[in-house]
Amino acid sequence: MKTIYDHYMANPPITEDGHRKKGNFSQHAFWIGFDGGKAMGEPTSNARLAWQAGRDTAKAMEGEK
Repeated sequence: MKTIYDHYMANPPITEDGHRKKGNFSQHAFWIGFDGGKAMGEPTSNARLAWQAGRDTAKAMEGEK
């Protein structure tokens, strides 16, 4: 079973026109992590997993430069 971390690593929350999608707490947490903000949510929550996915996505993008 995939977690929200796996889902957001494969499919970041972006709208069809390329803007950031922040419609719920997990999507918002992803972008906070992506921007290097403080951890969000409880350690085992979906919000924390989304935040970690955002952080790891940003790190992966840095490695591509």
